[in-house]
Amino acid sequence: MKKTLVIALAVIVVSGIFLLPSANATTVAHYRFEQDFTDSGSNNLHGTGVGSLAFTTDVAPPITTGSFSLDATEDFDFVRVVDDPLLHLTGDFTVEAFVRPFNDLPGGGAEPHMIVSKQNYEGFGTFLDAYDLMYNQDTGIFATSIGFGSNAGKYIESAPIFDDNEWHHVAMTYTLIGGDQATLNLFVDSNLEATDTFDTLPLFFGDDPLYIGAGNFGTYAGTGTWRRNFIGNIDEVRISDVALSPDQFLNNQVIPEPSTLALFGLGIVAVLGFGYRRFRIKRRLFDG
Repeated sequence: MKKTLVIALAVIVVSGIFLLPSANATTVAHYRFEQDFTDSGSNNLHGTGVGSLAFTTDVAPPITTGSFSLDATEDFDFVRVVDDPLLHLTGDFTVEAFVRPFNDLPGGGAEPHMIVSKQNYEGFGTFLDAYDLMYNQDTGIFATSIGFGSNAGKYIESAPIFDDNEWHHVAMTYTLIGGDQATLNLFVDSNLEATDTFDTLPLFFGDDPLYIGAGNFGTYAGTGTWRRNFIGNIDEVRISDVALSPDQFLNNQVIPEPSTLALFGLGIVAVLGFGYRRFRIKRRLFDG
């Protein structure tokens, strides 16, 4: 009986540990890019690599963000996630990512370049995304926007210039504040860089894909003149269905590597097993 209890306890503890990197119930999708394009959350919104995407061991310090990141330095390389109703965020939400833009590399098409883009229309105009994260390779400015459809939406950008070719964490939050008003925030490295409160409308999502590393206006393959393809490395893209505070962003959390979790879990099982064996030995001595 006690042996069964020990094993059950070990399974519960290890299972809980393995669930940690997948965040929690607020996570819509989380792309870790550990040499794949899978969604590590529970919704299985897996992506597909387009072009000659590669992975690099260049990851964001100092928090452990895994062993690999997405190498999106080639112009026509990006990740495409098929549209899904779960990506149609009708309440508060957060989009965040670690990025390392390379300002000295050519390509990418029109500025600004898209880090994350839930495209709503494959045509020409403005506010062609329901929501996005952007970086202007020419000016070193991060930005974000939301789109209401019919060339309407809201756009904000950072005032400081981030052209150091280093890793940064960028996040946008969208918060409904009652009535018909909302607040759009842009954070870089957990610092609030831009904010706007406004009369809002329902976001227009369309049925176009979610892109990571691109905004493919005009062509599905991302090769058009007006493409907006990010040039750099991308890691830990997470979409949450709540407006997170900066202390909840991934750059302020430890994200254990899968190999570390496995070793830790095995260690717990070993400790529990050792304790159980000692208990059996002591019981025999006293009962004998």
